Amino acid sequence: MVATAVLAASLIAALRASMAPEPRVSRVSGCLQAAELIHAARLCWSMEGGCTGAGMSAIVSALLSYNESLRLMLRPFTYAISSSITAGRGLYAVAYTVWAEQPYEVRFEAEWRCGEVGRYVKVVRGVEVVFTRYRLHYEHRYSAPMWGTITIYPGLWDPRGLADLAYLGAGDWLVGVPAGGYRLEDEYGIEVVVGGA
Repeated sequence: MVATAVLAASLIAALRASMAPEPRVSRVSGCLQAAELIHAARLCWSMEGGCTGAGMSAIVSALLSYNESLRLMLRPFTYAISSSITAGRGLYAVAYTVWAEQPYEVRFEAEWRCGEVGRYVKVVRGVEVVFTRYRLHYEHRYSAPMWGTITIYPGLWDPRGLADLAYLGAGDWLVGVPAGGYRLEDEYGIEVVVGGA
């Protein structure tokens, strides 16, 4: 009888332990934070005058305020902005260091290369204008340890409506613009300089 009572008590204790889970809540924000930082960099580079320290500071401030309102627990981070534009090439970049248990880097890059492939004359508003045709490659790269490097090929357009644009695929374009350098925009509002720097 005592053995039966001990067995019953043991079974009840085992059932209670297996039936009463103790949920643990863990917030994982690494992928979300990396995506938000990429978006912040893209937004900063689309601002009038490009990505400046003051522009990025304002975006980061808004992001951190939003973080607090939702209690997303984003990790602290620092950033470095860089750019390089020369004849036929350009690069806009923002590199973030996220200070987690093991610090990691999140990186945004918008890069283009173009080479002249010919010239032609186009009538614009009744006037003949010399256009230069370029072969242009344009891409964005988003890097973080959670997903590696993602490359996308944003669309391009001409806010002034003068350029001739033909998409060839995989980030390659044939672009005709007035000779002497010209500015296009990608679908996020980031300026792309074609021709002269």
